[in-house]
Amino acid sequence: MSSSPPSPSPSNIDTPDHDDLLELYRANKAAEGLHHDLNDDGAYQQTFTDPFASGGMGGEGAPSDGASGDGQHAFPSGAQSSQRVNPDYAVLPLSLIPGFEALQMRLHGKLDLDATAQDLTLEMANANSFQEIGYIVTCVAAKIEQRLRNMEDRARFSLSSDLKKSIALNARVLLLSAKLTAYRSKDINEAVFRALKTLKAPDLPGDNDITGKGVVLKEIGAVLSNFRCELKKAIIESIPQGSSTRNIAALTSVIISPLNISPMLTTYTRIAWLRSRTVKYLKMIEEQEPQRATEYWVFMDQELAKWKEDLKTQPEMDAAFTFAYEQDKSTYGPPTVTQVRVLEPNKVPDWMVKLDDAAKTVLNSAVPSGSTRAPKRKRTARQ
Repeated sequence: MSSSPPSPSPSNIDTPDHDDLLELYRANKAAEGLHHDLNDDGAYQQTFTDPFASGGMGGEGAPSDGASGDGQHAFPSGAQSSQRVNPDYAVLPLSLIPGFEALQMRLHGKLDLDATAQDLTLEMANANSFQEIGYIVTCVAAKIEQRLRNMEDRARFSLSSDLKKSIALNARVLLLSAKLTAYRSKDINEAVFRALKTLKAPDLPGDNDITGKGVVLKEIGAVLSNFRCELKKAIIESIPQGSSTRNIAALTSVIISPLNISPMLTTYTRIAWLRSRTVKYLKMIEEQEPQRATEYWVFMDQELAKWKEDLKTQPEMDAAFTFAYEQDKSTYGPPTVTQVRVLEPNKVPDWMVKLDDAAKTVLNSAVPSGSTRAPKRKRTARQ
């Protein structure tokens, strides 16, 4: 005797709760662009227009059994879309799923999205096919790429002609300063940059524009490098007998002629010191193998470090530089035989005084000439 099938009970029913079905039905019916055609049995039919059914494609998306050849596919328990949607890629829009509004409000609030961003998220929430979702994602990616390109364009700081002129003048005047403590220090570019800010040079980048500052520092470095070469060449050429620039005034005039400035007495004393150290350098490299010779400006920094170490105080340093100047006049002739006149200390322009102040801040990490000690290492905070 066959047993009768078990009677339905809440524990063995797979059908969703009727209230849930009603909510889902109402959501589907409210979908934008979806139209419902109820049939005689009370069920409704979803019809999709298949863009792949035009005869150009076979396989997935092409008409099959149960579908007409005009691209119309009938699917039960759905809705009819007026859009051309491949049924294999159709999805229920996220905006129609219960609880979406709460999700939307929560995420928009947490991410602090503006109106434009919120509109974009709604485009995605209303998408009813994977093709549409993919296209939205592509558009978003293209917009991000566009923004990045625009940011890169803004980040490309360019030097104005006025700023280039300011760098060319101030960097070279600082290099001639009698207060300069090092010629090849890594800090000298920064010292010039600080001076430019103090002097309110035109068209400098903003404080937070790291890229722009890098462009300016690179230009400063190029100007200093070229001027060091010119300065070294002029000093070496002034040493031989018969040179037209043996006199300190003539030599200084050649050096500063592109700058359109008048020399100070301290300019003479510094150039005279450089010439005395150049003579020492030339004698030194005659006794060394060329590949072992110290680079010219490194040697000058070593000599400055040695003088500072030996002489201890600034008054002693000033007196020693003055002595070097007196020795230069005895060897190469006094500047008074020329028509060049120096600026009186009380007539030195304020901008040149500020460059002197900046020159004093340059760090000299060179080991003093003749010293056997190792170079000082920068202290770092313990981690």
